Amino acid sequence: MKVSIAGPDGRPVANLTAPGVPGLGRVSWDLKKTKDLLTEYGGLPAGRHVAPGDYRVTVTYGEGEEHADAEGDGGRGGRDPVRRYATSL
Repeated sequence: MKVSIAGPDGRPVANLTAPGVPGLGRVSWDLKKTKDLLTEYGGLPAGRHVAPGDYRVTVTYGEGEEHADAEGDGGRGGRDPVRRYATSL
């Protein structure tokens, strides 16, 4: 299973994976860009939280795909995009 998170501008900020097994699963995102999306030259420094805004979460499993919008506060302790997404499914 793959979980992709796109920022307010539509560009990807995180790519996460989880085992695609039957049952309830959990994926955690620390509100930072994943290493595969960081650039060596320019952009956000490694370890910095993404900016507050609305994010699009896409879960891909086999041939299926689900989308949900999530609000994030960039790790500042307010809205939790992961919890909001989990409760929207």
